[in-house]
Amino acid sequence: MTWEEQGKYLRSLLTNLPSRCVLERSALVEGRQARDVLSEAERQCREAVDGIVRKLAKSESWPHLESDQQYFLKQRVVFAIVLTDALAAPAKFSTIPMFPNPPPSFQIQARIEWLLNAAWERAGVGWWLDRETSRIQLHHGEN
Repeated sequence: MTWEEQGKYLRSLLTNLPSRCVLERSALVEGRQARDVLSEAERQCREAVDGIVRKLAKSESWPHLESDQQYFLKQRVVFAIVLTDALAAPAKFSTIPMFPNPPPSFQIQARIEWLLNAAWERAGVGWWLDRETSRIQLHHGEN
């Protein structure tokens, strides 16, 4: 499976996930910074969502998800789509991707877990926190 095909598969997962942020109402409670509240909420769900990703990678079916788990799984999928799109991007003036496609030995199960768990923990959480904090600050006028 190429990175481009991986991105298409990830996009198909989005149809089962809600688009509404379950955290918006609580983002500005008790004078706390939105980033702190969001970071804490993500940390509280991380282990459960990691397990959901492992189950999804093995069975390609959705286990029962609570609304906060749905939200955080969607954020991981969105980040993984951005990442796979970047990996599939061709070099300037070429149609050949800059990065090689994953080798056949990098099986789909391992790839899903890498994209949705390992890459999320390494770079996705910070990307999401920056994006959501900016969005909340623009919407609520928080400094």
